Amino acid sequence: MAKSELKVLREGDTLIYQIGGAFDYALVKLFKKTYQAEGQAGRYVLDLGKTEKIDSSAIGGLMYFHHFAGGKDADITLTNASPEIKRLLNIAQLHHAFHIE
Repeated sequence: MAKSELKVLREGDTLIYQIGGAFDYALVKLFKKTYQAEGQAGRYVLDLGKTEKIDSSAIGGLMYFHHFAGGKDADITLTNASPEIKRLLNIAQLHHAFHIE
């Protein structure tokens, strides 16, 4: 498995987080530090195209991020997820909190 990685890009008022490898407890901690340091944005995109797996701590981390970004008013899109990761996101009912593409 590839090592976990997190990259951040800013395009205008949009923050793009590219998550690669395993989205697990260790990466959740880095993700939290990163989005807190970056601050608020008008729109967020989490690119899961290089994400190989997610675990339950990532699901919880996504929900904390949702709260940080503005809760029900937040504009957050999870994009490029593999079919298996999309299935897990839907099982966790995250389609109620995020746009999943």
